[in-house]
Amino acid sequence: GTLQLIRDTTSMPSSTHCARGISLPALVLFLAGAPSDVFGAVATQPVPPVLAKGEKVRVEIYKKIAPAVVGLSCKAQMPNGQPGQFYGTGAVISPEGLVLTNITVIPEGASEVKVYFTDKKIMPAGIVKIDAPSEGVLIKVTGAANLPYMKLADSSKYEVGDPVYSWGNPHLTIQRDGVVSLSTGTLSGIYSVGSVDNQSRYVGPVLETDAAVNPGSDGGPITDSEGNLLGIMSLAFSQTRWLGLAI
Repeated sequence: GTLQLIRDTTSMPSSTHCARGISLPALVLFLAGAPSDVFGAVATQPVPPVLAKGEKVRVEIYKKIAPAVVGLSCKAQMPNGQPGQFYGTGAVISPEGLVLTNITVIPEGASEVKVYFTDKKIMPAGIVKIDAPSEGVLIKVTGAANLPYMKLADSSKYEVGDPVYSWGNPHLTIQRDGVVSLSTGTLSGIYSVGSVDNQSRYVGPVLETDAAVNPGSDGGPITDSEGNLLGIMSLAFSQTRWLGLAI
């Protein structure tokens, strides 16, 4: 029967196994081909009104806030002294084109800074200020006006357990498709951290989240459930807690 097939994975090819059982792709493929008499009753159940309302709110927040999330790229010197190409995410915080990000995306001395919008526009930008202690970078989009932007929140007002969103440009999704990656999660920790990686050396207070953070998300915003900016994601991490961090 169906349940027996899910439990018994010993006869399946090794490529379909995780360390402790069947992999998600294999399970999804299996369920997709399952008989309708087994899963049909479950699949046709209506979404509870409370959940449907929550999902609708997220959709509206995404439509409103995603245009204020931008992809970034620049040329700068790598830690080994060689020239390199950097990319990541930024958050627009004013209609005149001020964008917050961090030095793992736009290092000091960066040139050819480009800003990529969800409507496929590409605009140049220049560095306004770099704050070394926070590793924060403020850039200004050249000739920008009336841009969608995020409002700044007082991050000290939030507590562990509050819902948060991570917004990013993982693997150049904005440059490729004009799509901002959105992930939902919770504020899973508030503490101080010392970095152990060789790019970010930030030491200080952070907001930790279990919302997804992927390569290229660094420099992007963490927001509350209404899209207000709480912090900027950093590559910094601690030795004991390996989740996404926002400064």
